[in-house]
Amino acid sequence: MEKSKFYPPSTFVNSTASVTINGTAPVSASIRLYIIETSCLVLMQTVNSCKIPLGDNLTYVIYVLNKINCDICNITLEDKIPNGSSFVYTCVDNGGYEYCKGKVFYNIDIIRPGTFSKIVLSVNPTTFGDMINSIEVTSKEHIKYTVNNPSKVCCTVFSHDKTQDIPYYRYFT
Repeated sequence: MEKSKFYPPSTFVNSTASVTINGTAPVSASIRLYIIETSCLVLMQTVNSCKIPLGDNLTYVIYVLNKINCDICNITLEDKIPNGSSFVYTCVDNGGYEYCKGKVFYNIDIIRPGTFSKIVLSVNPTTFGDMINSIEVTSKEHIKYTVNNPSKVCCTVFSHDKTQDIPYYRYFT
């Protein structure tokens, strides 16, 4: 077996098949199977508003979906809270978390087949501008089988005082 360097992740299996019919000489053929490895996890993220005034909290809801027919265990994730915000609150289904220096480290014990684990994260913006929350699966056995990894979502924070309001332009590179 050899691993493919292409997306989606896949494996090549090379083999030879030989057939003998009614005492005739065997006939051989080479076979090459291409096995596509399917995704196991899908990250989805939403935010309570795409534009909020300074002083309001942002609440992100992240879903980690199990798309296969067996349990997925011991999933670790890292959330980098937006620059210019302070941590308020978080909770996670079927697991726990640790907050340290602008990052939240989650561990989900188990996600049953066809279900999801929900993470809720609340932050308080301390400055104006775009607040981009980024979360990604970090457990080595799950990284390459995760869709939308990392997952990012953006909200713009503005001032109630229109003289301090920033222009609402976005530049993407």
